Amino acid sequence: MKHTLRILSISACLLLSTIGRSQSPTVCPINAGPDQTICTPNCATLTGTFVPTNATNTYALSTVPYTPDPFTTGTAIVLGDDQWSGVIPLPFTFCFYGTAYNNIVIGSNCILSFNTAYAGGYCQWPIPAAFPSASDPINSIGGPWMDLYPPGGGTIRYTTYGAYPCRRFVVSW
Repeated sequence: MKHTLRILSISACLLLSTIGRSQSPTVCPINAGPDQTICTPNCATLTGTFVPTNATNTYALSTVPYTPDPFTTGTAIVLGDDQWSGVIPLPFTFCFYGTAYNNIVIGSNCILSFNTAYAGGYCQWPIPAAFPSASDPINSIGGPWMDLYPPGGGTIRYTTYGAYPCRRFVVSW
């Protein structure tokens, strides 16, 4: 049984390194433990061959048509200068850095956060340090985080496109 588990761990290691990463599979160290002698009653020799896969030295180039989402679609929200929206329920669970979220808040300065404690509060501006830093809003996506003045014109909208399992939540400022 121990030998079967070692072979399975080597296989899993190779599988994870070739599928889960774009680097060479040698990123995953292989250690099957100390050599073992198995000769009672039948002798067997186990050998392994390392086969490099997923090389990154060839590429395919193709044209992808530019089809942006419409900027005039979705639910409009009215925000003041440097303000967070109320809590907005997401129509699906979103995993962000290993944590699942079902709600967001939208900042008037082109930022959104999964930290619903910011709802209705001050959306920080100016940015005090390089983004990200400890002084920035936590659990946030700032893209691009900049000073906007929504009361001066324009509309902030959000909507969801697609169907399960390929949905996307889109915010436009």
